[in-house]
Amino acid sequence: MATFKNLTIDDTGYIGLPTGSTAERPSASTGYLRYNTTLNRPEVYYNSSWSNVATKNESYLYYYEGRDANLYTANWNNTTTYSMLNFGGLGHVTAHGWSTGPATYTLTLGSIPSHTRVRYVVFWHLVDSLDTETSNLYLMNSAGTETEFLRFTKIYNAVPSTSVLQSGATATWSGSKSYTYRPWGNGTYGNDGYYIFDSGYYDHTSTSFTARHVMGADQAQADESMYLSHVQLWIR
Repeated sequence: MATFKNLTIDDTGYIGLPTGSTAERPSASTGYLRYNTTLNRPEVYYNSSWSNVATKNESYLYYYEGRDANLYTANWNNTTTYSMLNFGGLGHVTAHGWSTGPATYTLTLGSIPSHTRVRYVVFWHLVDSLDTETSNLYLMNSAGTETEFLRFTKIYNAVPSTSVLQSGATATWSGSKSYTYRPWGNGTYGNDGYYIFDSGYYDHTSTSFTARHVMGADQAQADESMYLSHVQLWIR
């Protein structure tokens, strides 16, 4: 291995960085530089950890489940998933799926790169939801404690009623959607659809992140059901 000091490269080409996934990170010392193929970012080692090479306020998508929740069940306390060929106009989606009673779906992520803020996004689906049950979303803050970011109540054949929404967060309802699985099977329910919940960026410095979804639905297969899909975590 060659050792260089005060090296100047006078050329119009490029320098290729060592490249590998997060799992392939080498033992490192301060100043080591590489390209992370998991995060699709260059990263540098300092303060005893790998950090992304980015401007202070630059954001990037750290975690994204897309349309296949099956690939990510190791990060959830509840591994139940359900696959639909037609999922609210979103195509073929495998989502975190219905349970036989009220359920909690908790996402836990660890070893998050150094950051100061996070943003959580989830598509929260309500299908044939006929009752007036209430569901909640709690997100972990920098202190490691939970804050209720969203609370909504299902209303028959109407837009769900949102009673808690943290400042800076949005919950956009997309209704009158078509799903392969609709247990009642007849008519068009105006509240077949999903919230796109977006927490917006909020202060968070912990190396772990938790999102706890408390579903108040009966979720019996012969009754209504709820699903979570397209889960994202942005950091900066």
